[in-house]
Amino acid sequence: MIAHPERYAYVQESPAIVTSLTESGALMQVTVTSLVGGHGRAAAATARVLLEHGLVHVLASDMHGPRLNRAPLADAAPALADPALLEWLTFGVPHAVVRGDDPPARPQASRRSFRRR
Repeated sequence: MIAHPERYAYVQESPAIVTSLTESGALMQVTVTSLVGGHGRAAAATARVLLEHGLVHVLASDMHGPRLNRAPLADAAPALADPALLEWLTFGVPHAVVRGDDPPARPQASRRSFRRR
């Protein structure tokens, strides 16, 4: 699992780089704080692009402790506007990872593809 790729400058410059990683079996975890703009515009835009292209597997709070002020998972609902995808990102895939199972199939929705250069 690769944590918060949306915050890495090289992914922000070329989000398509994540495609080969996911095709090789890596799972991507985006933080809600990034999605709602708490880590800046570039991270928010990259998080949305990765989600639109089906390259995000887990959406997390990034709460490393009780005193951190990060966006809770509930803040993701308005940003996603897709309850099935929200459940898959916050429960379905994380549950499978903890159990050691393969992630369940992503809910059907529109998904874009990056153009190969």
